[in-house]
Amino acid sequence: MTTQTFLGTLEVRIGEHQLNVRYLIGANSPGSADQVLTDAAACFYGDGTAPEEDGGFYANGGEVHVSEKLLRPI
Repeated sequence: MTTQTFLGTLEVRIGEHQLNVRYLIGANSPGSADQVLTDAAACFYGDGTAPEEDGGFYANGGEVHVSEKLLRPI
Protein backbone atom coordinates (compact mmCIF):
# COMPACT_ATOMS: atom_id res chain seq x y z
CA MET A 1 0.00 0.00 0.00
CA THR A 2 1.05 3.54 -0.65
CA THR A 3 1.11 5.99 2.22
CA GLN A 4 -0.75 9.23 1.59
CA THR A 5 -0.28 12.52 3.43
CA PHE A 6 -3.29 14.31 4.89
CA LEU A 7 -3.82 17.64 6.61
CA GLY A 8 -6.07 17.30 9.63
CA THR A 9 -7.39 20.15 11.74
CA LEU A 10 -8.95 19.97 15.20
CA GLU A 11 -11.10 22.77 16.57
CA VAL A 12 -10.55 23.34 20.29
CA ARG A 13 -13.07 25.43 22.24
CA ILE A 14 -12.15 26.45 25.77
CA GLY A 15 -14.96 28.53 27.23
CA GLU A 16 -15.45 31.40 24.81
CA HIS A 17 -12.04 30.94 23.17
CA GLN A 18 -11.46 28.87 20.05
CA LEU A 19 -8.29 27.69 18.35
CA ASN A 20 -7.33 25.30 15.58
CA VAL A 21 -4.57 22.69 15.80
CA ARG A 22 -3.19 21.17 12.59
CA TYR A 23 -1.64 17.75 12.07
CA LEU A 24 0.17 16.14 9.16
CA ILE A 25 -0.98 12.54 9.00
CA GLY A 26 0.58 9.72 7.02
CA ALA A 27 -1.95 6.97 6.38
CA ASN A 28 -2.86 4.26 3.87
CA SER A 29 -6.41 5.54 3.30
CA PRO A 30 -8.71 8.46 4.13
CA GLY A 31 -10.52 6.22 6.63
CA SER A 32 -7.28 5.47 8.47
CA ALA A 33 -6.38 9.18 8.53
CA ASP A 34 -9.83 10.00 9.91
CA GLN A 35 -9.35 7.45 12.70
CA VAL A 36 -5.99 9.01 13.62
CA LEU A 37 -7.60 12.45 13.79
CA THR A 38 -10.53 11.13 15.86
CA ASP A 39 -8.10 9.50 18.29
CA ALA A 40 -6.14 12.76 18.54
CA ALA A 41 -9.36 14.65 19.35
CA ALA A 42 -10.36 12.10 21.99
CA CYS A 43 -6.95 12.26 23.69
CA PHE A 44 -6.26 16.00 23.25
CA TYR A 45 -7.28 16.92 26.82
CA GLY A 46 -8.42 13.56 28.12
CA ASP A 47 -7.45 9.94 28.20
CA GLY A 48 -9.50 8.90 25.16
CA THR A 49 -12.34 7.32 27.12
CA ALA A 50 -14.88 10.18 26.91
CA PRO A 51 -17.90 9.44 24.72
CA GLU A 52 -18.28 11.39 21.50
CA GLU A 53 -20.86 14.17 21.90
CA ASP A 54 -21.86 17.10 19.71
CA GLY A 55 -19.42 15.99 17.00
CA GLY A 56 -16.41 15.88 19.32
CA PHE A 57 -15.17 15.20 22.82
CA TYR A 58 -15.64 17.15 26.07
CA ALA A 59 -13.04 17.44 28.83
CA ASN A 60 -12.57 19.30 32.12
CA GLY A 61 -16.21 19.00 33.13
CA GLY A 62 -17.47 20.32 29.81
CA GLU A 63 -15.21 23.40 29.75
CA VAL A 64 -13.25 22.08 26.74
CA HIS A 65 -14.65 20.65 23.48
CA VAL A 66 -12.39 19.19 20.80
CA SER A 67 -13.75 18.21 17.38
CA GLU A 68 -12.53 17.42 13.89
CA LYS A 69 -12.78 20.40 11.58
CA LEU A 70 -10.97 19.38 8.39
CA LEU A 71 -9.30 16.37 6.84
CA ARG A 72 -7.98 16.56 3.30
CA PRO A 73 -5.22 14.92 1.25
CA ILE A 74 -2.23 17.04 0.33
